[in-house]
Amino acid sequence: MNAEQELLNSKVQLVTARRNAYVAGFSLLAAMGRAEARDLGLEGGPLYDPVAEYEKVEGAWNDWSSQTDPTTVSTRTVDTSAQKADIDPLPEYRPRR
Repeated sequence: MNAEQELLNSKVQLVTARRNAYVAGFSLLAAMGRAEARDLGLEGGPLYDPVAEYEKVEGAWNDWSSQTDPTTVSTRTVDTSAQKADIDPLPEYRPRR
């Protein structure tokens, strides 16, 4: 039982270390000014242009009257199948048959 707990702790530490390395790498990119969507090659539609947005609403007393209503772009979560966990539960927590 101790070995199983140590294995679980090791897996958690590995995931935490990978996350910390990812966050540190992204923090370095942000500090260098290279964390913009166009720098990272992200494709998800047009990028936000603050100058164009300012020019669109310049002189208006509110900024939402000149824009169309946003449309929802998402997937339905009820249509996706259940996901399997990467870490198997400990034997004492498995359902009895």
